[in-house]
Amino acid sequence: MDRFDLDKTQSTRRAFAVTPNDSTDLNSHTRGVYIGGEGTIRVTHVDDTAATDYPVTVAGYIYPWAVKRIHASGTTATNIIAQV
Repeated sequence: MDRFDLDKTQSTRRAFAVTPNDSTDLNSHTRGVYIGGEGTIRVTHVDDTAATDYPVTVAGYIYPWAVKRIHASGTTATNIIAQV
């Protein structure tokens, strides 16, 4: 299993702060995304090529999203932490 495979039987192994970027994928695909400050977040899911906007995310919640990119444009949520 390489760093991009998601074994759904395992819990989060590590986490890192995310700086949203429109042109660069994350180093690892996520198991979840923590939002520390509410707002909209634009992500590209692992099996998608197009971005998806999630408006009105709630602060302090871990969203169970498998994403490969968190975009700068369209993201107003803050304190984003990727869980892998």
